[in-house]
Amino acid sequence: MRLSAPVLRAAGAASVAGLVLVAGAAVLATSSSSPAFAQAAASPSPTCSGQVLPILGCVAAPGGGASASASATPSASASASVTPSASTSPSASATPCAGQVVPILGCVPTGGGSATPSATPTATTTPTTTSSPTTGPVAPIVSASPSTVKAGASSVITGSGQPGSTIQLVGYSRPSTTNRVLRTGTADENGDFAFTITPTGNTRVFARSTDASGTTDGPSIVVTVRTTLSLTVTRTGTRTYRFSGNVAPKRAGQSVRITYRKGSSQVEVSRTKVAANGSYSVTRTFSGTGTFDFSSRTSTDVTTAGGTSVVRKVTVR
Repeated sequence: MRLSAPVLRAAGAASVAGLVLVAGAAVLATSSSSPAFAQAAASPSPTCSGQVLPILGCVAAPGGGASASASATPSASASASVTPSASTSPSASATPCAGQVVPILGCVPTGGGSATPSATPTATTTPTTTSSPTTGPVAPIVSASPSTVKAGASSVITGSGQPGSTIQLVGYSRPSTTNRVLRTGTADENGDFAFTITPTGNTRVFARSTDASGTTDGPSIVVTVRTTLSLTVTRTGTRTYRFSGNVAPKRAGQSVRITYRKGSSQVEVSRTKVAANGSYSVTRTFSGTGTFDFSSRTSTDVTTAGGTSVVRKVTVR
């Protein structure tokens, strides 16, 4: 690519001899004594306080044979004083940079007046707004206090979600695994809500929030129910005793073990099943005598956590 136009000094710019980079291309610079330089320097220029008015020049198109004149401002013109070849000389009347790309640089004036055009086009970025699809209100988060309760006791489910949304507490209690709506309410102005439940078995719950934007389910939590047992020991004969009581929650067929403490261990002496009404009873005749600490127990399963009755101290005779 041939360099064809001189570089002229703009207002406030220092004169430089040699190569100057204009809009990414190198062009020849004239000295400050050049008539063209003087004419351009005398041209009116915008106020560029604290800035150097950028340089104006032309780059000849590849293979072009003519050079073009350059000016310090869009309104000023000057004849080029540099001829890149012996056979071609610039013309003051030639159209500036005809057939070429004209890199015009400038600055925005801090005072009055118009801005000098810029050699390098300034890209204008238009902010792009990305719309996210509406999927519903904020997913409600819940917690339980306490998270483990004895059979017949209550737990308070508290949570937070979208203010003003309708909140449904949904869940199931073992042995069922089918969700149903347990409670319904409305989140307050802070998005808070609370429900009280009395589960009959291990219970999994979550909150469902509904408003104009849709419906959203939050994550679930589990409230564990611990079995409770009562125990009564009755002597019915020589070294013969009946162990009876009630289990809650009522679970027909649940196994109940009768044990006594021996050191840090429990020794099982009898086992029975819970009746439909939640009661149990078993009679045991012992071969020896002594004093023992008896209790009744159930094991942990998917429906409830295991439970233990109070200890009954019995002297077998």
